Amino acid sequence: MINVGIPVAAGNGWLGGLNYFKSLAYALNRSGTQDVRLTLLTNDVAALDDCVGNCVAVKETASVFSTNKLVRAFNMLLRRNIPLSFYAFKHNLDIVTHFRSNSIAGVPVLFWMPDF
Repeated sequence: MINVGIPVAAGNGWLGGLNYFKSLAYALNRSGTQDVRLTLLTNDVAALDDCVGNCVAVKETASVFSTNKLVRAFNMLLRRNIPLSFYAFKHNLDIVTHFRSNSIAGVPVLFWMPDF
């Protein structure tokens, strides 16, 4: 089984993105696959609560989207998202996708650029 993590920033009025991730989670849960486990890392669990199922988990990870200047400075200095690295390790993620960074400690990142 592969554990995939997707950071999802919610609550900023961007409903198209939430609908995209909800559709992805719904399709994965309906597929019945045992090969993929998706973990949505979000700052708003309530917005994605209906995504939880056999193949999908939703975890609170507000610090991944931190605007704190000190956290951002450390991220830039180390060339990685430190909170995301922590959550990737904590939730045993094999890969992180739908994220712009290409450097997360110990976890491969599949780059994704939104087309909307």
